[in-house]
Amino acid sequence: MSSRSATPIFVCWWTVSRWWLDDNDEDALVEAGELLHHVHVATGRNRLVPGEEPADFARFFTLLREAKYQGPICIEAHANDPAGSAPRALEILSTR
Repeated sequence: MSSRSATPIFVCWWTVSRWWLDDNDEDALVEAGELLHHVHVATGRNRLVPGEEPADFARFFTLLREAKYQGPICIEAHANDPAGSAPRALEILSTR
C-alpha cells in the first residue's frame, strides 16, 4: 500500500484489448499500480486469444512490471479452437 491510504477505496482491473483500442495511456496504467487487482488479455479489435492474430503484448507487460503488478492475468477472449489456442496463448504470455 502507498502512503496515500492504508486501504484502497476501490480496486480496478485492466483489459489490454480496450487499452489498445482507446488511448493507450501508459502513465495511467503504471499509476494504477497497487489498485490493479485483475488483468484481462486478448488481441485488439477482434478480442481473440493471444496467438490467433498479431498482437504485441511486450509493451503492455513491461508497463505491468513498472506498475509492480503481481496479480492474476486472465485470458478473456474469443477462441476459434479453445483446446488448440490455449497452449499457444500460454506460451506467448509466459515469455512476457
